[in-house]
Amino acid sequence: MEYLEQIKDEKLRKAVLLMLKDWGYKLRFIPGSMTGKHHATDELEMEGLKRHIEKMCWFLIKVCEAHKLPDSEKDIYLVSAYFHDISKVVSSKVSEKVIYIGKKVLRQVEVSREVTQDSHPFDSARIAVEYLDKVGVDVATRGIIANIIICHMNHWYYPKYPLPKTEREKTFALADYIVSRCDFSIKLESRWSRFKRRFKR
Repeated sequence: MEYLEQIKDEKLRKAVLLMLKDWGYKLRFIPGSMTGKHHATDELEMEGLKRHIEKMCWFLIKVCEAHKLPDSEKDIYLVSAYFHDISKVVSSKVSEKVIYIGKKVLRQVEVSREVTQDSHPFDSARIAVEYLDKVGVDVATRGIIANIIICHMNHWYYPKYPLPKTEREKTFALADYIVSRCDFSIKLESRWSRFKRRFKR
């Protein structure tokens, strides 16, 4: 995904890469929400969750730039953005059907998720900690990222989820709220464009 290379810390980037290696293929199909609640309309179709994550990364980078935050802070925000809804991916079942109509081949993709009780912030935090632990991220950083993820749905379901306490947690929860409520498009610069710009004489 586009913003992965902006994570400067090698261990944090490796944790996200591992997660994407395991679950990234599903992001091509999964909407941001199965119920239609809490997400903008452009996040309710195929690749909706991927679009939501990209919008979160873009928004949080803009916040970091505006407040001149160090790379270490930006890394925490970006890793939290990649992991904050990962349990939706893990708990989703993606099945593909191939239908032959004469010479035409049609592919249908069905996505289903068993939603009994929405605990995805807690589940996502647990999954994030597992991946961060695998690559040797320190306990303090794992705790910071887990708390950010747990608090990100507070605006929808208080008091089910804890109130954000730190500035990081408040910023991330607000970013998720804004991004989830607004339909907006971000123009992603292609790798080829970046390559040409970097080596332009």
